[in-house]
Amino acid sequence: MLAALAATASASTNSSSPTFARDIAPVVYQNCTPCHHLGGAGPFSLLTYQDVKKHAPQIADVTRRRYMPPWLPEPGYGVFQDERRLSDAQIRLIADWVRAGAPQGTASETPPRPSFPDGWQLGPPDLMLQAARPFTMPASGPDVFWNFVFSPNVKARRYVRAIEIRPGGVSGSRNIHHANVWIDRMGSVRRMNVNLDAGFPGMDFTIDRNPFDPDSHFLFWKPGTLPYSEPDGLAWRLDPGICWC
Repeated sequence: MLAALAATASASTNSSSPTFARDIAPVVYQNCTPCHHLGGAGPFSLLTYQDVKKHAPQIADVTRRRYMPPWLPEPGYGVFQDERRLSDAQIRLIADWVRAGAPQGTASETPPRPSFPDGWQLGPPDLMLQAARPFTMPASGPDVFWNFVFSPNVKARRYVRAIEIRPGGVSGSRNIHHANVWIDRMGSVRRMNVNLDAGFPGMDFTIDRNPFDPDSHFLFWKPGTLPYSEPDGLAWRLDPGICWC
């Protein structure tokens, strides 16, 4: 009888332990795989149980330190759409799962894996712009801030609801931290003593603007970010002769 009671207690404890299928996969799929998938910005994929188990101690460490997932806004200063900050309970759940040996659980309980398109995430674009010259990143050294200048060849005013940036090269987006897009309606860049085809370095330049005509709608890109699309009925205009940088 004593042995039977001990076995029952052990089974109860094991069933209450977090498992990948029931507890960890939803957290990973929501917060990690947008970067950590084949072809993504992350250095390895986290789409399968085997993938996640292989990196389980590392995941527990970087989430405990809130190094991952990357999310810069400090807590307590507003609620943001698509926030990727893990809760304290989620961080404890990951730590408990790793301490328990990273069990898989019942495979049928695993939610469907997210899928990520190989091409354009918003479908075929209406207008594609490519830098006139590629920029080669040094293999080491400090961060590099480089400005590419684009002159869309449009004949009439167009209205744009979304942009998507796809870094090229062997490593794709893995070496790119972020990108901002500015609309130079006043021709500021053309008056600078720079090679517009090659682009120019730095962040210390000024784009003249009309306060009633914003030069940017917070157009930006960073690894793992879904392309932002303006709400229905809203767009920003693209006129002939205007530069982007």
